[in-house]
Order: sequence, then structure tokens, then C-alpha cells
Amino acid sequence: MRVEHRSPHADLDYMVRAPLSFQSPEGDDVVIREWSLQGLKWPEDAPDRPEHGYLAVPFQGVDVRFPVQLEPAPDTREVFFKDLTGRQREVLALFYRALLSGRMVASGDVITALDTPVDLVPVEETEAEAEAKIGNRKKITEVIRTLVHVVIYVALFLGVMTTIGTNAFNAVNRISVQYGRVVAPVSALSALRPGVVGAVTVTAGSTVSAGDVLAVVEDPDLMARLHTARIDYAATRDQLDKTERALSRLEKLRGVKDEVLRLVEVGLVYEAHFGPRGFDVLRNRWQDLRLSDPETAAARDPLAVTERLLNARLTELKTELRQKRSARDGLKARIKAAEVIAPYDGVVQAVLVQSGQYILSGQPVVEMEDDAPRHVVGWVDAKYAEDLYPGMPAFVGVNTSGEARQVTGHISDVRAGDIPNRPGEFGIEVTVQIEGFSNADLRQQLRVGAPVNILADRQMLAGPRGWLSSLWARISGGGTDV
Repeated sequence: MRVEHRSPHADLDYMVRAPLSFQSPEGDDVVIREWSLQGLKWPEDAPDRPEHGYLAVPFQGVDVRFPVQLEPAPDTREVFFKDLTGRQREVLALFYRALLSGRMVASGDVITALDTPVDLVPVEETEAEAEAKIGNRKKITEVIRTLVHVVIYVALFLGVMTTIGTNAFNAVNRISVQYGRVVAPVSALSALRPGVVGAVTVTAGSTVSAGDVLAVVEDPDLMARLHTARIDYAATRDQLDKTERALSRLEKLRGVKDEVLRLVEVGLVYEAHFGPRGFDVLRNRWQDLRLSDPETAAARDPLAVTERLLNARLTELKTELRQKRSARDGLKARIKAAEVIAPYDGVVQAVLVQSGQYILSGQPVVEMEDDAPRHVVGWVDAKYAEDLYPGMPAFVGVNTSGEARQVTGHISDVRAGDIPNRPGEFGIEVTVQIEGFSNADLRQQLRVGAPVNILADRQMLAGPRGWLSSLWARISGGGTDV
């Protein structure tokens, strides 16, 4: 074998002239006459150079073939081997060294280089095998698709049947209560006497306690009489105080030894309470008796007489003062009774009058809601009389701020009553108390008169339903109605 060494390219030095076979992806066989461990020279008469193909090295009548990728060298017909594996480089180097040394390659060396005891010619997948593989994949895909469809249809079936079954069960288990509405314990507080509204001390929404004054109603006649009574009482009180001070003054005059000075002071006290006349006569008589009957004269001492008269006057004034106090307090009580007073704790719903307005006896002044839970009321046909009872569970559907929701409660009262919008017809009035809300929450979320849906629960299959509810609560971490 003739071996030539050329160096047209640094990476392709030491090319050997030994025929190799290259098969392109299109099936064209190209004989490669010059090659090295780094690459090969593409023949000029060969088809266009592909990017990859199979390189075959002749060995003892068979070809050792392996795939290669080609990368062209710039401005020449040489190409590089790209991304050769270690096994491929080892096989190629084995034949390269044999060509350079002129020795024949042993079969054991080839097998060792390939590192596998299989045929030296690679075996490709046949068209039948490829079609069979594709067919198996299609079958698996069809099976998976069928299973998915079955699961979807079963889920839809169960969902539809559950919905139908739930609706059917609820239709039997629950009683629909008609004309449901929110009711609050609201009462109108009316005026007890006619008069003018003097002041309104509350506004709508005010929270009040029992005994608070909500409005003051004034009777002009009573107010005038009270004014007069107060003046009379004050005048009598003043006279009584003056009388008490005069008696205290007389008590001090008893110790005055100067008779003339004592008589002058007693005379001033007498004239202040009983007038300017009479004291002179009293004094003259006393002085006469002192000459004729000294013992009798001691009892007619002007100081003692004046003191007795003042004590009698004091007793009269005290009686008069009690009478005038009673009259004054009676008028005050009558005026106080005209005030509108909160009879219990609650919330003012509406103020129906204004200050300065004249109102009649019995005219509503304030609407007030008791501090008790709001509830809902509805009506059903009399045929359910034996099915409804106080304490029976119920569901109330409400709409708060545009959000529909259902809350739980219980029937607190069942009684016969007129059915709204059906004059002359009687049914059963059902009162439901909502659970789980404070009075403030109920006032905020349930508007008085708002329509609601009421469903009374017969509690059919209560045991299984409770078990299912607890099971669902454990699974979902919450709770729901079954």
C-alpha cells in the first residue's frame, strides 16, 4: 500500500491514501481516498458534501461502520470529524496505525476497540418494526384517552345524579315557608298629654338605656301654673325664714336688762310682722297691769306676747309651705309625665316630631327598637300544622350588600294567623330566630321588612346526614350542610 503524507491543513496533516466508504443520508456511497484521524478530503467528483452520514472501514470482507458528523474546513475540500466518541476514535486510530505500520489488524483488536461482541455491521430498524412500534404507541394513547373519557363521563353522571338526588331529597325534607320577611321588636312611644315639643334629645340610630329622656313635651298652661307655684313657694319660704330669724332675735333680747331698749327692739319686730298698729296698746296694757296685777303682767310682757304670736305664725307658714311645695311638685310631676322616656334599652329607629311642634295626646313621637334579636316571620299552609314545632331547625336565605347567603336558625314560635296578600285566609305564622349573630350584627345585616327565604328542616335521615357532615368536615377542614 502506498502511503503519502501531505499537509494542506494543519489539523489534517498526515493524511493516508486508503479507501474508506461514506454513505450519505440520501443513500449515496462515496469512496474516500484520503483521510486522517481528524478528517477527510471530499472527492471532487462526489455529490454535495452532507453534514453527517455513515463511515465504513473495510476489514476482512466486511465493513466496520459508525455514524459521523462532518464540519467543513475553510476554503478547501477537506472536512473535520465532529464530536467523535471515544470508541469511534479508537476504531479509526486502529486502522490508521495499521496503515502506517503496514501490518494487518487483528480481529481481537477490532473487537476490543468496538468493546462489544455484536456484528460489525450495524443493524437498523426495519419498516415493519417501526410501524409496529407506532401502532403500539397509538394503542396506548387510545387506551389512555378512553380511560380519561370514562372518568369524565362518570364524574358528570355522579354530579348530575347528586344534584338531582339532593334536590329531590330537599323537596321532601324541607318545608318552604312563604312571605318571609325580617321583623324587629319596634314600638312607637306616644305623647301622654298635648303640648309643644320643647326638645328632642335623640336622633335616629341613637342607643339609649331605660329611663333616658327622648323628648320633652311642654304644656303651656301647666308651665305657667308651675311658674306661679314656684313664686308662691319661694315667697312663703322667705316669710318662714324671716319669722325664724325674728324668733331668734327675741330670744337674744331676753338678756337685755335695759327695759326701754328691749321694748324698742320688740316693737320693731312686732311692726315688721304684724303691722305698725297694736304694739303701743299692748305695751300700755302691760305697763298698767304691772301696777295693778304684777303676776298677770308677767304673762302679758310684750316680748312674750310677740314670741307667742310669731310661733303661731311660724306654724301657719310651715303648713302653708308644705301645701305649696306639694302643689309645685304635683305640677312638676305632671310636666315630667309628659316627657317621652325610654321604657327599655334599645335603639331609636325614627324621630317623628321636631322641636316647637304642637302635638296631641297619643300622637307617636319616637319609634324605638328593643335591644332584642331581630327575627324573621313567614306563613305556610295549614296542612303543615302537624309538621312544624318550636325548636325545629330552619335555614334562612338572605341578601346582604348584594351577596346571597344562607344562615341557620330555629323556629321559635308557631301560631295561626292571617296570610299576607290573601285577605280572609288563615294559615300558620312561623317565627324563626337566627343563630350565631349578635344583636348589633343582626341590626346591621338584616333590614327591617327585607324579604327572606325560609326553609324548615324535617330532619329526615338526621343520623346519616350528621355522619356525612362530620366526614366532609374532616376531609375539607370545614363544614357544610348535607
